[in-house]
Amino acid sequence: MLADMPASTLLGIPALVAEQYRIEIDGIAVVGVDGNAVEREFIDPAAGFTQVVTARGAGAKVVQVSGQVGRPGDSLEDQADQVYANLRRRLEAAGARPEDLLKTVIYMPEYTRGDFAVVDAARKAHGFPDEAVPAATLLGIQSLFADGALLEIEGIAVVGP
Repeated sequence: MLADMPASTLLGIPALVAEQYRIEIDGIAVVGVDGNAVEREFIDPAAGFTQVVTARGAGAKVVQVSGQVGRPGDSLEDQADQVYANLRRRLEAAGARPEDLLKTVIYMPEYTRGDFAVVDAARKAHGFPDEAVPAATLLGIQSLFADGALLEIEGIAVVGP
């Protein structure tokens, strides 16, 4: 059912651990502990994935945001601006703020050293605070979902009670 699809990110890489492997899927599951239920919420489901999935239990809510993208073919500056606008909107839809982010993963297929300054400027322009910068990984990869897509960012946030 479309409403129960996980948050996801699709990307191309040159190879997996061995030549015979053609696909790899990462997953995160949430289960209740000691009889405590976990409430899940699926925000903005699309074909094959959901933009935001939350899990609430034991007084905290984990917010998993799918990879956010800009318009393929636009400049890196314009795509970064759109990505952070999308990320902020997705967080707010789940009741989270930029400072609630714990982790981001940044994917860039044509990464060069100066590109991070462009991405970081967009982060700051959209109110993602310097005092609460999340743990982050930036990966230079082979490709994203479409030709001309230069940036994708996914995030994990936690909102307290």
